[in-house]
Amino acid sequence: MLRSGLDIPVDDLSVDAQAQLAKEMANLQFVEHNLLTEVIEEFSSEVTSIGLNLRGGAAQTLNLLEGKISTETAERLRKEAGVRKFSDPWDRLNISDIDELIAIIEAESIEVSAIIISKLDVSKAAALLGKLPRKHARQISHAISMTHHVTPQAISQIGQNLLAQLDNLPDRAIAGRAGGIHLNRNHTSAAR
Repeated sequence: MLRSGLDIPVDDLSVDAQAQLAKEMANLQFVEHNLLTEVIEEFSSEVTSIGLNLRGGAAQTLNLLEGKISTETAERLRKEAGVRKFSDPWDRLNISDIDELIAIIEAESIEVSAIIISKLDVSKAAALLGKLPRKHARQISHAISMTHHVTPQAISQIGQNLLAQLDNLPDRAIAGRAGGIHLNRNHTSAAR
């Protein structure tokens, strides 16, 4: 199904289930025609027995309604349900304005700034480093080579903390650099 271009939401599975699926797929060599037919028939029977599947919860519902309800309503519902618009904070940071990111980097330690730069798209990271003072950009570039020891959990936590700071700022503070963005530095210890 994947080879024929079907978009299967494998990422909806748990991390363990995704890993197990990948291992099982890698171990597949040859499947007899009778077994394949039996599996397809069993699968077809299971699928046709389901009348309607409305799983998905608040996050998927709000994603479905994106652009159909007002931004204010969507944001209120996201906050009430505890749902973030971006499940991966680095997706949000990657689409953030360069000036927002510069303000973040200027308020952060060199180590956290290096993690931020290393998680951005290459073109955005290069543009951002090009706008920083040379000495600061060199320090961050050097620190990037030392981020390999930072755990994925720490990187995720740093991203979530940065995203929470961005989400809690009034729009006018995000729009430009003049208002200044001061992030909570409690998460910097996670990077060390």
